[in-house]
This record gives sequence, structure tokens and C-alpha cells, in this order.
Amino acid sequence: MVDNKNDLSRFLMQSTLGASKKTIDHVYRLGKEQWLDQQLQSSVNIKEGYEFKTTEIWNFFRKKLKETHGERAINSDGNDPALPYEWYFQMGWWNQVLSASYDSDSLLRHRIAQALSEVLVVSQNSQLDLESVALANYYDIFYRHAFGSYADIFPILKTSIPIGFQDATRRQVSEAL
Repeated sequence: MVDNKNDLSRFLMQSTLGASKKTIDHVYRLGKEQWLDQQLQSSVNIKEGYEFKTTEIWNFFRKKLKETHGERAINSDGNDPALPYEWYFQMGWWNQVLSASYDSDSLLRHRIAQALSEVLVVSQNSQLDLESVALANYYDIFYRHAFGSYADIFPILKTSIPIGFQDATRRQVSEAL
């Protein structure tokens, strides 16, 4: 049975991070099952990765800062050196999610990665607030393995920088007590 567009819209709002009218029309023509098959069989393009985009944005801002204010703006002895704060990761995340086109084969992957990141959480309100690339790399683990299993993800997570930060902080707190 062919879904009506209202039902299809609801399905896409649950299975993606948002669906435009173009996306709904595209999936309506294609069919929900065929769309799901295409999504599940898609491969990861490294340029779709969050680390790639976060680094690209950070490098753009570094270049502009150096051109405008000189090297001291980047490597300053002063009070406010330009560091890769967490918002560079946030800019990279939003860029990746919002630029996924209506016929992208990564819409479902983005949604599952986001759901996994809400289960296996690290806080950017920590020492990680200066580690935008590490946060992006952590998120990329979920993005790359969105259609895998926890067994694929855990060995990689164990050696990730954000988990190391959390473990070190936890140890420091318990040692202080």
C-alpha cells in the first residue's frame, strides 16, 4: 500500500532530522522501502564527516583571524587566544545536517548518529570545550557506524579522546575525595 504524503511526512520526521517537501515528494515517488534500502546501503564519504567539516571551518576562521589580526590572534600570550572552542563543532554539525540534500543517501545515517550520541554522551561543558575536532571525531564514530552494532562502536569509543577526558576527570574527582 502506498503511503499518503501525510503519513510519509511523519515517517520522515521520525527517521531523519527533518524532511523538506522535496524530500517527501522524492520518497513518495521512490517508495519508502526502496528509500530505506538506499539509505542502509549507502557508504560514508569522508567529506561528509563531522571532523572534516569542523576542521575546515576552524581553518577558515584561523586564516581570517591571522589575515586580520596577525599570528598573535591565534597563538596569543594575551587573555583571549583563538582556540578551537566547541562551537566550531556545532557549526560543523549544523552545516552537515542542514546541507544534506533532499535526495541524500545519508539522511537516515544522520538521524541514527544523533540518536547514538544521545545514548553514549560526552559533555562539551568540560575540558572538551576547547576540543572541537575531538568532539567531531567522537560524533564521526557514530556517523560511520550508524548501521552497525554496539560491538563495532565500543572498541573505538574506548580509545577516543572525549572518553579519555571523561575518564581522567572522573579519576581526578574520585582521587580528590
